[in-house]
Amino acid sequence: MPSGALCQLDFSWRAAYGQDERLEVAGALGMLQTSQAPDAPFSRYGAAGLTQAASLPGWLARFAPTYAEELERFVRALETGRTPELASLEDGLAAQRLAEAAARSIREGRRIRLDD
Repeated sequence: MPSGALCQLDFSWRAAYGQDERLEVAGALGMLQTSQAPDAPFSRYGAAGLTQAASLPGWLARFAPTYAEELERFVRALETGRTPELASLEDGLAAQRLAEAAARSIREGRRIRLDD
């Protein structure tokens, strides 16, 4: 990161045991940690010890409003005959550039600027 902090991101859409989501942020002053397990709370470790908050919503609860909005816009486009708001070719190309830069960064073991 620009500040000198180290960051590691691991992503996988496939897990033999089902969907798996976890987040852990560790620093000199403590750590934040959560996972997708239904009863797993959000945990904060610090000088004052461990504090826990209520569980975070699962995947479906987080994305359901987005899917509902997408469906609503699609139906509205059908009813009005107007073209629905869709991702553009430029949006797809931008996503592809990001994916290719990430793969190149892994191969070369260095940060890749998108304008390279």
